[in-house]
Amino acid sequence: MIVRPHEGSHQILDGHHRAQVLVELGHETVRCEVWDVDEQEALILLGTLNRLSGEDDVRRRARLIQELGDHFTPQRLADLLPENSEAVGKLLALTDQAPALVEPPAVGDLPSAVTFFLREADRRSVLAKLRSIDADRSRALLTVLGITGGIDV
Repeated sequence: MIVRPHEGSHQILDGHHRAQVLVELGHETVRCEVWDVDEQEALILLGTLNRLSGEDDVRRRARLIQELGDHFTPQRLADLLPENSEAVGKLLALTDQAPALVEPPAVGDLPSAVTFFLREADRRSVLAKLRSIDADRSRALLTVLGITGGIDV
């Protein structure tokens, strides 16, 4: 395990899972490597050593990177941590606040599917006619029906 002196005791920089297992097994001591690092260096080490295996809790990872963002530029963080610039930017932008609720559209404003059935010969004829109007079948059908506003195809 790797620890650092911190607030009269020690802070684990690497080996959290090992420490948990050792406690569960009844061990009271463990051999540690002690690194004398400051707060910023400790955060960088926490961000790198604890990312080598396992999966991150995205919110905790975001809080760590946001705390580091107080001391380093996003590009410097991307150089120091396993994340690339894009991932650092996303984690810096992530907050614990829930997104604002948006009023859902009225049921009448939602699109609806229309399905009908044709014999194969009629189907081929309809498709040929639609192709002659527009390469996009949906747009061609809307043109034939005279529907122009508010439809996404």
